[in-house]
Amino acid sequence: MAFLAFLIIWLIACGIIYLAMPSEENIKTINSERIVRALLWLGGLLTLAVISAFLFFLDGVNISSEELELNAFGDYLAGSSTFLAFMWLIITVIIQTLELRNQHIEMTRMSQSADEQADSLRKALRFQALGYLEDKEDEKAQYLSDRLTIVGEVTVSFHERHKVIIGPTDFYARPKDGVAYAASILCDEDLRTSPMYNDMPINLTSEFDVDDHMFLVDLTSQASFVRKAVAPIKELAEEMGAVSNYEAWIQEADLDWLLDWEPRIREIEQEMRKLIAAGNGEGFSDTQRSVAAAFSKTQE
Repeated sequence: MAFLAFLIIWLIACGIIYLAMPSEENIKTINSERIVRALLWLGGLLTLAVISAFLFFLDGVNISSEELELNAFGDYLAGSSTFLAFMWLIITVIIQTLELRNQHIEMTRMSQSADEQADSLRKALRFQALGYLEDKEDEKAQYLSDRLTIVGEVTVSFHERHKVIIGPTDFYARPKDGVAYAASILCDEDLRTSPMYNDMPINLTSEFDVDDHMFLVDLTSQASFVRKAVAPIKELAEEMGAVSNYEAWIQEADLDWLLDWEPRIREIEQEMRKLIAAGNGEGFSDTQRSVAAAFSKTQE
């Protein structure tokens, strides 16, 4: 009964100590050294108590006498030893558990630290990459601005020749509106309201001249220059995962519409070449019509 009482008390004490250990979520408060010290003190005190009880029980007792039979003495000694062995086994398991938990916590901290460092590195690299992208955009900014200025100039010239009622000089600031209005004059369609990049058939008017064709040639050339200039920047932005930054830059530079409309404008210019080759339009020489015919064949 005494052994059973000791065992129950010991298990309760170990359970209390184990439950008192902080969880991994509160890793800053773990102090395994204090817990190990407490376990060793508890084990030492219980061991001392068992040995003291054993010595007290044997005090003045002759083992070979009838007061204590050898079998009874052996049973008592075996029970005490078993209790002590089991107690120290539990202490060893708890200490090893603490060590493993501390190792796990330390590895968790190292993993979290590594993740934080990797995240900081990614942010730093992205910041540098965005700075590099902005530098490339700044390098092309003046060139692209000049191209847009030329688009405004040829558009204003077109509307001045066609004596547009709206003040043509406004198209310097609004080249998009000027190009849409010019395309509407050349086509049997109001392209100011319908998208310039739709798939509707092109119906060019037959009332055009060589200057109108040169307007389209200049327009497609400038749009092509813009596309070639921004292509490497767009590719760089895609590699960096910064497409939204590129798109915002294109919109801020007022170039998005020109890039979107380029295929449609080029299609209008090609249709005009076919009409020129067929003898339509005013002011074209035979050489120009022959060149237009040859170019149209290459596009078929």
